[in-house]
Amino acid sequence: MSRARWACPQDILFAPWLHAGLWHITANTGGLLALGWLTMWPRIANFWQATAGAILGAPYSVHIGASGVVFGYAGYLVARGFYTRGLVSILVALFVASSYGLSLLFGLLPIYPGVSWQSHLGGAMGGIIAARLSRQTPRR
Repeated sequence: MSRARWACPQDILFAPWLHAGLWHITANTGGLLALGWLTMWPRIANFWQATAGAILGAPYSVHIGASGVVFGYAGYLVARGFYTRGLVSILVALFVASSYGLSLLFGLLPIYPGVSWQSHLGGAMGGIIAARLSRQTPRR
């Protein structure tokens, strides 16, 4: 019988930036750059909120790789379109959903051996929560 390993703060912070090899980091780089760049609009603070939400989204899972952060950015961008209801935010949300939709859906399911669906799901949930917390109230 094995005991569960509790994640330490350094595990949570550094796990997204550790990868199993060149193929692993290559698979995460495109989404990380594209979606991370989109989260910076209209404020760079959005990027930091989405990143924190994605990293903290699955605190008790011990996995490596930035795919949980990529899922967090995608969740953030789609949720931001829903919460802000601004035209540009909605267009970005539609772009993300149409470009990454199937891979996001299948990445959230435990169907691929060796793929961390827990960090994908936790990252997406963290991104959605970050979007909810960071929404701005409309000016009157």
